[in-house]
Amino acid sequence: MKIVFFSPAWPHGQNGIITYVRNVTRAMQEQGHEVSVLTFDGRESIGRERVVPVTLGGAGTLAGFLQKILRRLPVGQDDWREPALALAKELRRLRSTHGVDVFEMEETFGLCGAVAESVDVPVVARLHGPYFLNGIYESADGRLDEDRLRREGEAIRKVAAVTSPSRQVVEATREYYGLERRMSVIPNPVPASPDAPTWSIDGSEPGTILFVGRTDGRKGGDIVLRVFERLLRNRPGLRLHFVGPERGFADAPPGVAWAEYVDANLAPATRQQITYHGPLQPDEISSLRMKCRVTLVFSRYENHPLVCAEALAAGCPLVATNVGGIPEIVEHEKTGLLANVEDLDELTGQVERLLADPALGAGLGAAGRRFCLEHLQPSVVASRTVEVYRRVLSGNSPIL
Repeated sequence: MKIVFFSPAWPHGQNGIITYVRNVTRAMQEQGHEVSVLTFDGRESIGRERVVPVTLGGAGTLAGFLQKILRRLPVGQDDWREPALALAKELRRLRSTHGVDVFEMEETFGLCGAVAESVDVPVVARLHGPYFLNGIYESADGRLDEDRLRREGEAIRKVAAVTSPSRQVVEATREYYGLERRMSVIPNPVPASPDAPTWSIDGSEPGTILFVGRTDGRKGGDIVLRVFERLLRNRPGLRLHFVGPERGFADAPPGVAWAEYVDANLAPATRQQITYHGPLQPDEISSLRMKCRVTLVFSRYENHPLVCAEALAAGCPLVATNVGGIPEIVEHEKTGLLANVEDLDELTGQVERLLADPALGAGLGAAGRRFCLEHLQPSVVASRTVEVYRRVLSGNSPIL
């Protein structure tokens, strides 16, 4: 098949959509499909894919819109029209010069619906958000953009098919927008080689925990720090490695930086036990995962978080919050430990269990790795995705 994806940037960037497209396109290429990538910021090819830069009216326009896509910032009522038309134009050109069977892109801002109306190519929307679930964490005042809500709902109705990495997102989307259409649940791919190094008790350091995520309210950076302070009461030598960009905190005014926040909210003894790394490269994060005894994912909401799947793929002991699609990949007491997001005592207790019993963490981590090898391999995800495409092209209803 001749398949085209949209990625906001390519091939690198700290964005889950970029990682998803990179992993699934590689697998599709290995299966013999011809893949192209439309992007607003493309620098190179990482395989055999055709990279097609999409240009807007000016450098300032492009840079501004790209940042809004990458950071999920508010978009004005008319800001989305030019990007949608530019994507449709390049897709039509690509179809006339190389051929296109299907085009897949995210649901964000409803761009996929505008593209679907403008091209004679089946458009598949991938629900990486959606805004009605995540918007509250992107808004400074907690209010949602009604225009964006409407556009995304209309777009989901217009496209040829919809896929989502999480069944919870599918059910919530149907209920919120009053939809009856079928949507296919296909998890996000995570490469995991059976021969790759994995976490081990001997290879990790006692008394170390890791959090990878932004500081913002959705990722729960404030929850991590509060739980860590509680853990220190019984484990004064415990160390926290905090990895991720500064994006404010849920319980602080907008714009408060890391240093200001921790100075105001944590005791000096607590601050001394925290290493804040800021953003790191994937190989650096992988090294820290192997080093730390426990990995934390304390998000207030997630669809199908890559940070969970990557920890499972590495065999790491994991404590995560019981929100969104996390329970679909982290099974409590089987592949990790789950706790309610706002229950600090429960979260603290689950982390303490793994610190006190490394063998329990090793067993959970090994089971999590087996789950990834069986269900989240890119080859598996690519095959299921292509099956949806084939059913769309044949006129059949996409599979669930």
